[in-house]
Amino acid sequence: MSELDQDFYKIGTSFRRPTAGESLTRSPENQYAWEQPPVITDPIEASRFFFSKLLEPQVYNSVLDSVEEGTPLMDIAQVFMYQAFTEGLINPDLMMTLVEQVVYMIAALAERQGLDFIIQRDDEEDIEEEMMTTGQFTENIPEEITEQLEEAELPERTSLLEDPRQDVPEVEQQPPSLLGAR
Repeated sequence: MSELDQDFYKIGTSFRRPTAGESLTRSPENQYAWEQPPVITDPIEASRFFFSKLLEPQVYNSVLDSVEEGTPLMDIAQVFMYQAFTEGLINPDLMMTLVEQVVYMIAALAERQGLDFIIQRDDEEDIEEEMMTTGQFTENIPEEITEQLEEAELPERTSLLEDPRQDVPEVEQQPPSLLGAR
């Protein structure tokens, strides 16, 4: 057994770890900060708190350094929000409500300094869609298929604003049935 396997075995068979649900049986005197009522419950007060926090010299410089390095603003805002939540300052609902405001605050500060910024990293789907629109996927398509695609007669696209009843063939009126004559 390698040393790494031995370490995993030792940790996995050790009984010196918390049991499942142990955190739910903690004494009420030893609660975590987020298990108590939040300090700030008003969204306006919370906005002011985060703005004043962003204007503290040390925080201001480190945030703008992160923006300058290319860190997305959403990631920076999430760090602020999570830290405030774990310290018991805000609850998760207020955290979700304020994240966009904090992103705008950071964007405004970066803009005043003339920094370019990224709001959020692209998702995998966005990257794939961009690659498809820029034609990067067409490099891997065999020539035969590319030729067939170019020669194929594609159906004409109709507008969604067009009257849908104009292409419907008229149906012959059938004489009423004897059972329907009642």
